[in-house]
Amino acid sequence: MEVTPTEAPVQKSKKKCWKCSAKLPLSQQQLGECKCGFVFCSLHRLPEQHDCQYDHKEVGRQEALKTMVPAGKKKMGRSFHRMDSRPE
Repeated sequence: MEVTPTEAPVQKSKKKCWKCSAKLPLSQQQLGECKCGFVFCSLHRLPEQHDCQYDHKEVGRQEALKTMVPAGKKKMGRSFHRMDSRPE
């Protein structure tokens, strides 16, 4: 069952941790925001610690694929031929 935008929970107070409701200082409110849209304290900041629904691994894989340079059809290993064995 997928969650539609109307059914998704919304964090009303960004001044408290979503998991444990601990009061957060202003700096932690900015640093503790996760890509899933909720704010967490330093204990629950990591995705594994708050059962994050955002797929960090898949997004990382997609970004890595975009930044990789394709090898193409270039032949590898040709630069190590001996100079004296070249045809003249």
